[in-house]
Amino acid sequence: MTTQQQEAARPSRTQTIVGTVTTVSGQKTVTVSTSRRIRHKRYLKVIRQVTQVRAHDELSQCKQGDLVEIQLTRPISRTKRWRVVRVVKQANELAAGEASS
Repeated sequence: MTTQQQEAARPSRTQTIVGTVTTVSGQKTVTVSTSRRIRHKRYLKVIRQVTQVRAHDELSQCKQGDLVEIQLTRPISRTKRWRVVRVVKQANELAAGEASS
């Protein structure tokens, strides 16, 4: 069994999240936005919070609008603490799905 097969068979204990690529800056850096809905403690209104993180894209395969899965990793630079694991959906697939709905 190779190391890649061992990594695929072993469950990941690191934090992974899914978000949308908002900007592609530099050659191997993307900014990923994730949003979540929370209830305000005092006013009990449901609000949306958007978190933006920088992620390392080794293969430079991400484009703006792509839905990607990112994983927490060691510090790569001053601002990058995440890396792109896989592209869940490409931007053109997302646009085509919304148009047909």
